[in-house]
Amino acid sequence: MSWDEFFDDLENEVEDWEKDNLRHDLSRVALNEWEVRDIYLETQNPMTRERFDYLKQYIYENTPCPIASGFNYSQTDIKRKLKREL
Repeated sequence: MSWDEFFDDLENEVEDWEKDNLRHDLSRVALNEWEVRDIYLETQNPMTRERFDYLKQYIYENTPCPIASGFNYSQTDIKRKLKREL
């Protein structure tokens, strides 16, 4: 392995704090418990930047909007958000 390959691998490796943030986002995701468990277990091991970015996007796409869901927001807040979207 050359030094360039070594440093490329280091740059491509995901930091622990990034994986911690990903695991935290799993608490709000709308996936079944098996998918959540599999993603959580996958974050326990080293992962490539590409895989991390894919999982991050997948979690983002499967996280419900808190305003549209009504979590900790009044009906007025929800109406304003829906009015902006229409």
